[in-house]
Amino acid sequence: MIYNKERGKKTRKFISDSKNGIAVIVLSLVSMFLVPLLGSYATGQALMPSTIIGWIIYFTSAIAVSLCCLFIYLALHNQGKLNVKDEEEYIQAKELHLKNFKRMNGKEIIPVDPFKWERNQKIKKGIFQTLAIFMGLLGFGLAILVWNNSQFISSCISIVMAISFGLVHMGDVERMFTEGWLEWELYVEKKLDEEAKKQAILEVFEKETENNTNYIENIEKNILNQFKEEN
Repeated sequence: MIYNKERGKKTRKFISDSKNGIAVIVLSLVSMFLVPLLGSYATGQALMPSTIIGWIIYFTSAIAVSLCCLFIYLALHNQGKLNVKDEEEYIQAKELHLKNFKRMNGKEIIPVDPFKWERNQKIKKGIFQTLAIFMGLLGFGLAILVWNNSQFISSCISIVMAISFGLVHMGDVERMFTEGWLEWELYVEKKLDEEAKKQAILEVFEKETENNTNYIENIEKNILNQFKEEN
């Protein structure tokens, strides 16, 4: 297999910017080990909880794992942006963004705004993934009717799925904030240049119209003066 220097660079960057990686590991360990143990010992038995407190802890545990999966998703999302922050396309797009931001003045643009895309990804996909994992945790535990083992297995599966989806999404973030962002900013710059050109042409047209109007008024005045002199 041919070594990809750029991919190796991103891997080293992932290791150096370790805060997101540490968050993923810690959240995974908490979900897989601490939460199942909490539910098992709180109920006092290996079967499904038979008390109200046990059921509360059962739902709380499922919610905790789901939230951990959501935080893993967000951590990998942010890591995707960190992976490309030194890329030439990202830097160029950022410079264009700062330049275009001063010129936009609230103008409506058609293509996908990376920041709106990012917000939608975090809200829509993050919430959908969290709810799906939460329902999966409840359904898996109810189907097997074994508290400790089912919670552990379902937590492991949930974490693996969260990391897998997060890694795939991280690639989407990398693409959006390199090629996508640069394409967006170039489009914005093009539209702003077109608007500036139209405005310049309009100003020239208005100036010519004003000059022609003044010229016609002067001719009319001259004709009127000549008419008065003749009379």
